[in-house]
Amino acid sequence: MMNDEDAKKFWKQMERLQKLTKNDKVHGQHNDGFKTSKLTNITSDGQYVNEITFPDWSKYRWVKDNMEQLRKDLFTFDQLKLPDFSVSYDESQFLITIRKQFIRGEIITNDRKWAEIIWRELVDRKSEYTFSSLHYHNFRVDSRGELYYIDLDDYKKIPHEKRVDTYNRFYSRSTGEQQ
Repeated sequence: MMNDEDAKKFWKQMERLQKLTKNDKVHGQHNDGFKTSKLTNITSDGQYVNEITFPDWSKYRWVKDNMEQLRKDLFTFDQLKLPDFSVSYDESQFLITIRKQFIRGEIITNDRKWAEIIWRELVDRKSEYTFSSLHYHNFRVDSRGELYYIDLDDYKKIPHEKRVDTYNRFYSRSTGEQQ
């Protein structure tokens, strides 16, 4: 059960997102600019429905394969949580639809606790796959203090050296101070 403050935040966010949906605004281009994503619906149970369109088969297939890999890797995360989600594919339209749980919570800051978890779960993981954007806005801390990564279609192969470079742009493991 959410408290009054959480309920106000949730419904304020829902209203903002519904306005975007009604105006049919595009959220923008992601993953190196080769896809367009828009919020198409917010369900009554507070889930986002995102439609991601790709300009060609190869880019569509690449993200589809990465999403399928994420499904296989779901249980490799320990302290980092992911929203509940489902994915559908429309190959004829190069369209991927992601329906995911809305995570109520605060965007993280460069707090040492979160930096350590992000390091272990996303940078120093054994898998060659991880989430590529480590920007603060992709993480939420819910009311129970659990850390979530919310940009699910951002999962892909990333060399360890690039992970470390990306991490160092946002976080400091030794002091917890912003870079």
